[in-house]
Amino acid sequence: MSENNQNDILQADTNLGAYKIIKKIGSGGMGAVYLALDTKLNRNVAIKVLLADFFEDEEKITRFKREATTAASINHANIMSIHAIDEATLDSGQKIEYIVMEYIEGDTLDKYLLSGDNIPKNELLRISEKLASGLAAAHSKGVVHRDIKLGNIIITGEHDPKILDFGLAKPVDTTSFNKQNDSISEDTESVINDLTQEGKIVGTISYMSPEQLRAGQVDFRSDIFSLGVLLYRIFTGRFPFEGTENVSIIAKIIEAPHAPIRTINANLSPELERIINKCLQKDPNNRYQDTRDLVIDLRNIRKQMDSGISDSISGFHEYQQSEKSSSNKSKSLLWTAAAVIVILFALYFADPFAMFDGELSAQENSLAILNFENLSDTEDKDRLGLIMQELLITDLSSNNQIKVVSSQRLFDIQKNLGVDNKNKIDPSVAVEVAKKSGAGTMISGNIINTGSDWLVTGQIIDLNSGNVITSHRLKGPDLYTMVDSLSDVILTNLSITNDPSSQETEQFADE
Repeated sequence: MSENNQNDILQADTNLGAYKIIKKIGSGGMGAVYLALDTKLNRNVAIKVLLADFFEDEEKITRFKREATTAASINHANIMSIHAIDEATLDSGQKIEYIVMEYIEGDTLDKYLLSGDNIPKNELLRISEKLASGLAAAHSKGVVHRDIKLGNIIITGEHDPKILDFGLAKPVDTTSFNKQNDSISEDTESVINDLTQEGKIVGTISYMSPEQLRAGQVDFRSDIFSLGVLLYRIFTGRFPFEGTENVSIIAKIIEAPHAPIRTINANLSPELERIINKCLQKDPNNRYQDTRDLVIDLRNIRKQMDSGISDSISGFHEYQQSEKSSSNKSKSLLWTAAAVIVILFALYFADPFAMFDGELSAQENSLAILNFENLSDTEDKDRLGLIMQELLITDLSSNNQIKVVSSQRLFDIQKNLGVDNKNKIDPSVAVEVAKKSGAGTMISGNIINTGSDWLVTGQIIDLNSGNVITSHRLKGPDLYTMVDSLSDVILTNLSITNDPSSQETEQFADE
């Protein structure tokens, strides 16, 4: 067999520097992956090389190098590690470049879901949370993956997900995405005609966001849409936008609503449906505006499942089994179900979030943390208050003993109460917002700059009684240190330990 055969670029026992090829383990549209032995460190690694057809293609080579440098910039337990990028000359005289990657034993997520095992519900949530956490780490580095799909995720022997293939990833400017106009204005037919031309589509259509299909400005919110597609697939067994041809799928993604999830999987929790619906909004401005908020929302549901509070989340296999059994139902039941679906569609499309905005029952150790009021006479006063809020949410949500409502959820509730303010929770509706989120305790406060120091005051309020449990004041030069101290005060007053063993092991790369 020839080394230049695109199906056999390298053969067993070929040496690439310190790496000895063992066997080929996979290939894609642009590259082939081999299992190899790192002879210096005596460990298995994965080596990726371009297919022979692209050895002289400068554009593909540039993209290949970008994949390595982009993925290497992210350090997270749920993203495949890049060890090195190097080049070698084959016996044929052909020079090739190759990426040395972490070797991960396991199945891709699509194979894992179809393995025949009934995957526990909380396991699916844990995988979903960790995927969002890995994406949040990438986004914190300004990296958009652009090709999130089941086939680009491997589930390890320990059942942990790893995000692979940053070949389409690009660094983006995250400072100005809110200023762009993301409304769907371009004619769908012209978009389809353009995209279906040979070579126009970069990515996997079923997972692509509307703005990605329109070749518009793409930021991390496009990844959030793709993750929403993936979550929809995990918890229903279907894609949200289906069609027999690419043309029909593209048209549906751009302009058609997806079927309400609970019409497919009636056992899904309303909160998880709300999360997935938010990810799948056509307008990026209506999706999560910070991937970390998505992580927090998924983590809260998973914590409820782990604690036994809720068992109303079913997954891929349960959906498939229920779908098979449903074929034996009587026609009268089918007509009843059809009527229910019509009602759900009407409610859902009138307001996709209204179905989930009733006041939730208050849960023990559940916190709603409001933005802190910045009393300093400075420009952009609200920004610092939001930063304090996010720092506290991130700090406290890592503790397994409490549930922290994401700031995105609080702003969504406020918007549905008729107050459309993305900078802060209005004091006039603060208590109502916190109660509707299901929190039993509310944290509020203010900050003021005194010159060389910051003065931070925090209040812990019992939402059931309306009483202030405690008020605490801190003074110091470092806001980050003061956030840690305030977190300890909150945990102490809620009789919760801050033992590291009780906290999540996974963290964002920039924390």
